[in-house]
Amino acid sequence: MQPSWTSNTNFPAEVAAALIAQAASLLQRIVEVERALGAREWWRLGRAVPEAGHLAEIASLLAVARGELEQALAEQFDWRMLAPEWETPADEGDPAALSGDQAWAHAREEEASGLRRMLGKVLPGMQSFAEQLWLNAQAAGAPASALDALGIVSDRIGESIETLRQSPE
Repeated sequence: MQPSWTSNTNFPAEVAAALIAQAASLLQRIVEVERALGAREWWRLGRAVPEAGHLAEIASLLAVARGELEQALAEQFDWRMLAPEWETPADEGDPAALSGDQAWAHAREEEASGLRRMLGKVLPGMQSFAEQLWLNAQAAGAPASALDALGIVSDRIGESIETLRQSPE
């Protein structure tokens, strides 16, 4: 069995509760951003919308961050977030066929631009929060497995920021 964040006798319950609250808050924010990105299957729109591939990559990176954070919370604290309800993106048909429709293409480009603006606002704060969570966990004496998981979360959010910077303007 892996060591638990709470198994250390020098680890006060209030510190554990604070770390759980911080991790749960970050997890909720990641889920909210994933939900915004998940309204459309961006990976299918890569040829029609230049920004689509980057949005799909960011969604993938955030899914990894979410998974690591969920696993860390479950393993270390036996804490689980209620499963978020995901809406299945509507099937719009063949993106290659629709890309010739100027109105459709313009609407997808506007949607992608709006998501890029939102990501540009929220991702840096999420990364700062993830880095602070890692520091708090380290200061509290969290085991290496927990710090590794939190490091992966921070790294994937950082990679999302880098991917966003590479997106077409």
